[in-house]
Amino acid sequence: MTEKFDYTNTFFHKQPFLDLCSQVSAANYKDLDIIICSDVLEHTFATPIEVLPNLRQMLRPGGLLILTVPTNHMPNTIEWYGGAVCPPVPEKQELGSWVVRWSDRRGNDYIDQHPSFHGGPGDTLEMRMISHSQIAAEGKRCGFEVSNLEFKPDAGYYWSLLVAENYFDRRDARVFMMRRES
Repeated sequence: MTEKFDYTNTFFHKQPFLDLCSQVSAANYKDLDIIICSDVLEHTFATPIEVLPNLRQMLRPGGLLILTVPTNHMPNTIEWYGGAVCPPVPEKQELGSWVVRWSDRRGNDYIDQHPSFHGGPGDTLEMRMISHSQIAAEGKRCGFEVSNLEFKPDAGYYWSLLVAENYFDRRDARVFMMRRES
């Protein structure tokens, strides 16, 4: 089967190791036909603007990135820990709540007393809320032909739009098809 199809699931914390934020790490994977990157970019320390070129370098010309990411219909991505010099550190407090500590380039220290985690408290820290239009534009800027799959409940692709107060009006999860231009 491997002469027709081969698959490697990579990890950030164990072998086979891949840090999408690092050009050096991404260079260990090259000339790939397809990359599936599912619900990762909202958690990377580097912004999607920095990560997308690394994903592109991993693909052969004409290769396909299948990218799933929760997006929001707003003009710009919101970085919760923008300017942090190293990854923010989640800490469990005495009463079971979580805080996140980080410092910026000027040496200012911050505490987020209401961090958002995916998969449960303390599990996977949400670093940003991603703008639907901005992620598509960044993909095009770094050399991808970009399209996305529209919701088709009858085909099993459905995400209920959540209405929230204050931050955004509609949140959805999109599958972006990004083909590396030749």
